[in-house]
Amino acid sequence: MCSHILVSENWSVDIRRVLGYNIEEAEKRHSGGTLMNSATDGIIEIHVSDVSTYKDCRQRWDFESPLRRNLTTKIPSKHLWLGSIIHYSLSAYYHPETPRELDVLLDTYHQVLIRDFLRLQPYYGSTVYQELEEFAELGAGMLEHYYLWASLHDKFDVLEPEVNLRVPLPVVGPHGERVDYVGSADALIESREGILLEEFKTAQTFPDIRGLYMEDQLPGYLWAAQLDPRYEGMRPVGMQYTFLRKKLPAIPKELKRGGVSQAKNIDTTLEVYEATLASLGEPTTLYGEILNILRAKGNTFFLRTTLKPPPSALTYFGTHLTNVAAEMISPLTPIYPSGNRFKCSWCSFKLPCLFTHFGLDPAPILEADYVPRSKRQTFTYGEEA
Repeated sequence: MCSHILVSENWSVDIRRVLGYNIEEAEKRHSGGTLMNSATDGIIEIHVSDVSTYKDCRQRWDFESPLRRNLTTKIPSKHLWLGSIIHYSLSAYYHPETPRELDVLLDTYHQVLIRDFLRLQPYYGSTVYQELEEFAELGAGMLEHYYLWASLHDKFDVLEPEVNLRVPLPVVGPHGERVDYVGSADALIESREGILLEEFKTAQTFPDIRGLYMEDQLPGYLWAAQLDPRYEGMRPVGMQYTFLRKKLPAIPKELKRGGVSQAKNIDTTLEVYEATLASLGEPTTLYGEILNILRAKGNTFFLRTTLKPPPSALTYFGTHLTNVAAEMISPLTPIYPSGNRFKCSWCSFKLPCLFTHFGLDPAPILEADYVPRSKRQTFTYGEEA
């Protein structure tokens, strides 16, 4: 399934003027005076995802932000864990120096999987271990299915497999530190839509595409990519999202009376249904209606869409980012919870937050169940995990 939302093709050549941002002036506010390509001592980093967490719930942000306690659970959320391993696999698969072959996807996947199982084994109970094993099997199946789909739908070239963005902000830290806005997109690609950033997402269900315009990631990455000097001459004009559902196509049920179920609500693909008929020796002429339904529906396990917000959206983002960054680095910024129980339902800091609500010290819980967050990693095919 593919979708294209093209909001604006009118991108100005003088993008810095359009963005209302003077990068040279921002650099003058810091002692270094030049844009740096990597984090060094004395630089405060404002991460893309950290901005969203800060605006969503300051209590959660206080627990997990690199600017604050920098914690994560010892046992990861199985959903986030699976998504990260699939990201590693896709990063290796789309590297310009490796062939786009199924072995690249699956070998990288299993390599990272083994590393994580060894790392997390001390924290596992038998139930958690079994859940992760089931998710690991799901991930391998998702990648096999994705390979078949991507082989037909990939119409782009990868310019860079990992896009590390860094832009200095016109604010100064509490002790005179430089403040940089940083983020990592999955890839920089070139397609018929132009040069784009690429983001891979795993999800239970596909999102409302219009809602992606309201998230910080889309304007944040594009805003930074227009200003980071390393991408001069290959500025992206939008972002391509590729969503992978965390589910495998259902196998049609074989009926006791013979034949295969033709339930119209089956969650599968035309290819899987036809393969099942072939394996049972069933003639396709008896299944014309359900085959036509699946043919018309297409593959509902993957979604690719291109979003191009107008330059005015990036201008707005850059303006409010400076204000938010100033709050995030201030030692006087107050901490309080979101107060929204629906957001709390999936939060990994529910118990220490509850302690804080009750006026109790969450330190014993944090020490027992949480560890420092590590930086995002990438793997090249054939590299030791």
